[in-house]
Amino acid sequence: MKGFIDSHLSLAKAVLFVVFGVVAVFVDIARPLTHWTWPTFIVLALLLVALEIYQGRRENAPPLTKFRRYLLDFGGWEKTDTTDYYVADPDFTISSVEQDIPLDYQQEWTRGEIGYHYQTGNAAYHTGAFKSGVLLHKIHIVIFDGGKKSAVAPDWEAIGRGRIYFYRSDSIDYAYQRYLAQERGKDDSRGIRKSGS
Repeated sequence: MKGFIDSHLSLAKAVLFVVFGVVAVFVDIARPLTHWTWPTFIVLALLLVALEIYQGRRENAPPLTKFRRYLLDFGGWEKTDTTDYYVADPDFTISSVEQDIPLDYQQEWTRGEIGYHYQTGNAAYHTGAFKSGVLLHKIHIVIFDGGKKSAVAPDWEAIGRGRIYFYRSDSIDYAYQRYLAQERGKDDSRGIRKSGS
């Protein structure tokens, strides 16, 4: 329901304004408050106020919150040779970030059956989430399995003598992982396991 409201917010407000205007014609101070026009008028007024507040909060959200939301609108992005940009708000872009030191790509989660032993094809780099050319967040991408797979480097926590790898559901890293999976038609972060387990 929230996604529907988000994508049709302007239309919903326009329809509510029209209905509100029609009902307002029938509102008469001389009529009792129990007449159908008064409750309808009040409900429509409250709905309009609620939509205005909702839209105001969305528009005034911090840039990273907006970026995360935009990433989950998979069809809203266009590509150029070097940059992805969000069509509805082209100030939000995704592009690679220059780095001085090489990033770690031989992490525990890339070992085992998925080609940790390959001598070529594995690598890591940063992708940047930008607004108006200002870097908001660096996303650590790892290419593994001899270059056949790639995923956002997950967070991890120690458990006993091992580790558990995960994405935080409200993080921009997880939103970008979902964006990558949608773009490529497969999610290389799923089903990763150590050989023989």
